[in-house]
Amino acid sequence: MRKTAIVLITAFCLASLNVCLADEKSDAEAAIQEAEAFLAALNSRSPWIGPALVMKMEAEKYLQMAKEAFEAGDYSAAMDYAKMAMEYGRKAEGLRLYFLSFIYRGMIGGTARRPQ
Repeated sequence: MRKTAIVLITAFCLASLNVCLADEKSDAEAAIQEAEAFLAALNSRSPWIGPALVMKMEAEKYLQMAKEAFEAGDYSAAMDYAKMAMEYGRKAEGLRLYFLSFIYRGMIGGTARRPQ
């Protein structure tokens, strides 16, 4: 009786561990796919200059690290790296819009001085 209880408890623990790993794997895979789609959208926009380009390159580096961690079976690290890729991608997009707004304002004369 005691042995069967121990075997059942052990089987239950192993089954729940596999379910948790499967959830973690699917969550990491979804995070990587989301980051890939976001970075693909960023890459379709141009131009990338200055700090925005550096941030976008960091996002791509973190996405690559997420893929490598996923392939190695470290799903929690893969999810963390994918989140970092998204964060750097969002920062890159914000910086790009910030700098492009200054360029645009300069082109239409909003901040540029007019000769007299």
